[in-house]
Amino acid sequence: VVAVLDGLGLNSAHLAGGAIGGTISLAAAALHPERVRSVACFGSTLGVGVPTEAIEAMVTELETKGTVRYFADLGPQVVGAASRDDRFVLASLAAAVGARDTAVIAGILRGAFSADIRHLGLSGIKVPVLAATGTEDPTCPPEMTAEIASVTGGTAVELPGLGHLPMLEQPQRVVE
Repeated sequence: VVAVLDGLGLNSAHLAGGAIGGTISLAAAALHPERVRSVACFGSTLGVGVPTEAIEAMVTELETKGTVRYFADLGPQVVGAASRDDRFVLASLAAAVGARDTAVIAGILRGAFSADIRHLGLSGIKVPVLAATGTEDPTCPPEMTAEIASVTGGTAVELPGLGHLPMLEQPQRVVE
């Protein structure tokens, strides 16, 4: 994040991220407080706690199916019920990750599901933090969002009926 800010010639920025992107934004706020003005995270967590064996099972499934089929199958499982047949939502997910190299996605799965940033001194974050999640998010449920808000002194928001991808499921609600 800091390298991107430097590359863009920005001293600081408001950070927003979904899933692991929100976790990365929180880590940046803890490690580089002078560079972060605020954080908005969607469907994020301080740490999932998935066992290594379960992560490797996900990677094996990815390698067996390939990225396109893996995410085609995964999409309906992680969005809210109202979005499970939404072609725009599922096509957007497929476009965002479905064509990526399997090894890259395997690395992201390993990193995202093993990450835990609780040790970074998050209670010292002094910028506003908005932590939002869908009430139907099976990956980062509302309890994880409440933990983010509690630790950072931020605000937790639940988005009724949405799953893990509120920015795709109902982008207008995310903007609000």
